[in-house]
Amino acid sequence: MGFDKGEKKAIMLFEDHIEAFSELLGPYRKRKGERGISYYFENYSQYSWTKISCMSNKKLLSNTYFIDFTFVMDDLDLGADFKAKLVFTGAIKMTGVKLKAGGGDQRVVEALSANRPFMEELLKCSKEVDFYSMTFEYNAHIRQMKVVITPYNGGYLWIKFPPVFYPMRFSGEEIYHLCQLLNLLGKTFRDEEMNHEKTADSKMQKKMEARS
Repeated sequence: MGFDKGEKKAIMLFEDHIEAFSELLGPYRKRKGERGISYYFENYSQYSWTKISCMSNKKLLSNTYFIDFTFVMDDLDLGADFKAKLVFTGAIKMTGVKLKAGGGDQRVVEALSANRPFMEELLKCSKEVDFYSMTFEYNAHIRQMKVVITPYNGGYLWIKFPPVFYPMRFSGEEIYHLCQLLNLLGKTFRDEEMNHEKTADSKMQKKMEARS
């Protein structure tokens, strides 16, 4: 009975957050799966969408319910597979962020890392929203970019004994900055696609000139 109560409280908080996000991201579709409930927003363009999911980590004496964001861009040509994760720098206070390559072609990761406005915006957002993790993965075969963002807030903690229910609510400012982050990712990856196309066209032109 207690478990049902804790889970219901977590879902109610999750749905409150979804309504707040929908004010900025627009309409959504709800879908239930084996691992929990997910909401799908087509928030950036016809080529991208965001899934916000309520996940759970269940232990003997406590249950933690947390939110993650999966931002996906389809039909995106970045050339080659790559993986990366956002790393925070600073011993006591956050002083910077950087992208650490995790496999595949590192050229896009290096280009993003050298994109000073992009990295400055990531740092700014990281100071406004406390992130547990942010990972990047591009699949060249299906031309899909996936960014998974897991913040600390947005979830729910249920300590079973003695029973304590602790909501970790997003503030309005955190919701705003998360939505701005999704738009930033969409714009940045489209710009990188254009840079890749220009580079490919330039290489092709040089080859044709060399043959003529």
